[in-house]
Amino acid sequence: MLKSKTLSCYFLDLVLFFALITAKLILFNENIEGAHSFNLVLISFATVFILVSLTILLPLKVRSIVLFVLDALITFILISDLLFFRYYNSVISIPVLFQANQVGTLEQSIYSLFKVQDLFYLFDLLFYLPLIYWIKKKAAIKSVSLKKKLGLAGIFLVLGTGLISYNVLALEKIMGKNIFVNILDQTFLVEKLNILNYHVFDVYKFTKKQLVQPVLAAQDKDNIQAWFVQQAQKNLQNKDKAQYFGAFKNKNLIIVQVEALQNFVINKKVNGQEIAPNLNQLIKKAAYFPNFYYQTAQGNTSDAEFLTNVSYYPAKEGSAYFQFTTNELITLPKLLEAQNYKTLVMHPYKPTYWNRAAMYHTIGFEKFYSRDNFTQDDLLGWGLSDKSFLKQAVNKLEQTKEPFYSFLITLSSHYPYDAFQKSNNLNLGQFENSFIGNYLEAVHYTDSALGEFIKLLQQKGLWDNSIVVIYGDHNGITKTEKQELLNFLQVPDTPLMWSELQKVPLFIHLPGEKETGIKNINGGQVDILPTVANLLGIQYPYAMGVDLFNAQNNLTIFRSGSFVDGNIRYLPDTKSIYNITTGQVLPLTQYQQQVNFVKEKLLISDQVLEYNLMPYLTSNKY
Repeated sequence: MLKSKTLSCYFLDLVLFFALITAKLILFNENIEGAHSFNLVLISFATVFILVSLTILLPLKVRSIVLFVLDALITFILISDLLFFRYYNSVISIPVLFQANQVGTLEQSIYSLFKVQDLFYLFDLLFYLPLIYWIKKKAAIKSVSLKKKLGLAGIFLVLGTGLISYNVLALEKIMGKNIFVNILDQTFLVEKLNILNYHVFDVYKFTKKQLVQPVLAAQDKDNIQAWFVQQAQKNLQNKDKAQYFGAFKNKNLIIVQVEALQNFVINKKVNGQEIAPNLNQLIKKAAYFPNFYYQTAQGNTSDAEFLTNVSYYPAKEGSAYFQFTTNELITLPKLLEAQNYKTLVMHPYKPTYWNRAAMYHTIGFEKFYSRDNFTQDDLLGWGLSDKSFLKQAVNKLEQTKEPFYSFLITLSSHYPYDAFQKSNNLNLGQFENSFIGNYLEAVHYTDSALGEFIKLLQQKGLWDNSIVVIYGDHNGITKTEKQELLNFLQVPDTPLMWSELQKVPLFIHLPGEKETGIKNINGGQVDILPTVANLLGIQYPYAMGVDLFNAQNNLTIFRSGSFVDGNIRYLPDTKSIYNITTGQVLPLTQYQQQVNFVKEKLLISDQVLEYNLMPYLTSNKY
């Protein structure tokens, strides 16, 4: 009896730790993907088996404190990943940690992302300390023999590593070798291996990359060069034949990247009121692309800027604005500077946020107007209101020597839209004081600011002498608020429907209004550079995007490996090809060529950036 009591007391902290951490790991997967399976339970057991094996040999009092610290650390990791996923639809990786200085400015967003049920992750920490105190009092219990502890530790370690190894090998049979290097969707690994194992492999991959700096063979570089030549022919990059090539040479270029502007608001009403009346009217004066998608990844707004100005896909992990600051890039500002353009970028926020001050230098902007260069006369949400910002921006443009390229990034319609809770500019009815209602108010306000901006450009004589591009940077409604959006639009909850809702509007106004109305070509932010380059008479065959005014068909590719061409949509998480019109699942084997092409294109984009190949590609050829 005494022996049984001794064992139960001696291992009580381990039993509790095992049960609590396993439950938290399973709950985490349920929270992010609704994923729950017997395999996930086993892999969670395996992870905790290993953690237990590493602590079982410690003295009782020391072990209980170590387990408490481990529980607190794991809880912090899980909550951090959960909040990050709700905002970015991805999990944290090592490169993202280099962006940790962004977190302070996201304080308001973090509060809005935290849910009451998340307290479950924390509640056990309250009774863990009393448990340790109780164990200390019971410390007089005779310790279990070292032989028994070694035996248990060995069993747990073998079981844990064995189960994890089995799952990794099973994944490699499906996905191929080097899955931790080549995987395009981190949440896929989390679903299969749980979040802690994902982080272990992420640390391993990052450390290996830092210790072993790979070199790309000369033959591989030549193959990449040949790939661009081949794609240039397919994508009508022969500018002598392309429509509108150089038709607007030496005209100003004004690009406005609008925070969290999604396409579903265009021509949409709430209780009979237009949500975006000024953008709706713009369709009559500009080319409007309703099948245009954001292609951002973990860099969010900064990724949209990178896609637009560099025409390469975002980094596999983290933000390109942190990872490629020292690269020699060929960019839209540099291409235009070679044509004697003045280039400037304006954003009324901190110059260090998203590493902008450093990266704008790399991209080649001659002048960066940040928060410090604007009069803070009307604050709203995150900072200077869009109305004040755009008005002051026009004043700066009026004083800039022409021709110029100005890239403007708005701020007011930033998540979580709390600043618009009591705007009452729209009659929202049942959506009053809801998340979707606040979002609609935010968009309605920014739309009004854009309307005033266009009128000012017209009054100053800049509208008729400029190509004006307006587009959304990324989604405004994350998966956390998905149901509110579906209810508002009255559409079903399907993987295809959600993917099709990830569109942002693109408007391109040409001097003389040469192209107006709806353009149904499929596109994404990577296509903006080649589109405007063609209009301005610039040849640049090394972009990843295509000219939307000349492409007959376009495969729009996303960082996850998903793609859409207007007829079909591929979702790698379900490994399914969907007919967009009917929603029917099509045989994947019929589209394997497209799947392979997408993988190849993403790989080439990554290689050009990671090996800094632009100088090689363009030397004596550009």
